[in-house]
Amino acid sequence: MNMTTLENYEKIDSEELAEIIGGITAYQAGYAAGRAIAVAATVATFAAL
Repeated sequence: MNMTTLENYEKIDSEELAEIIGGITAYQAGYAAGRAIAVAATVATFAAL
């Protein structure tokens, strides 16, 4: 593999990796928020009993 190919691969890979990590982070944040709301609703339901 020559340097030009390696540089192009690293550039494309780092951009794609950033998008993938960003997507996973957004998904995990949304999932965590959903879980927190579900837990809070469950706690509130039991507290109301």
